[in-house]
Amino acid sequence: TRSIKSTVTGYSIQRCPTAAYNPKYKQYLVVYHIRTQSVNGNKQSIVTRVIPAGNILAMSSPRISVTGIDSNGRAVDVDRTKVVYNPITYGYVLASELIDQRYVQIICGFLSDGGIL
Repeated sequence: TRSIKSTVTGYSIQRCPTAAYNPKYKQYLVVYHIRTQSVNGNKQSIVTRVIPAGNILAMSSPRISVTGIDSNGRAVDVDRTKVVYNPITYGYVLASELIDQRYVQIICGFLSDGGIL
């Protein structure tokens, strides 16, 4: 068992990791939430990071992939994110909840093999 510590500086909270393996490119897409005042008004956002499989510890830079904005343009939290590998496109499918005080919406998106929406 190997673990890789992945800390994104400047973020006060990092939580809810999930990952999917891409057998074509032998890499994992790791997805997690961050919360910080400098991104999306201290609401949770989704970060993606591609990590090569095997014993290679090199990692790509994390990307802010999803920030929650409601229909009125207000920042809202994202939560309960899941990611799975898509063998048709060799990318990934991401699903998450947008949480407002009044309602919860489910969002879905297709990500490239590099974790880009």
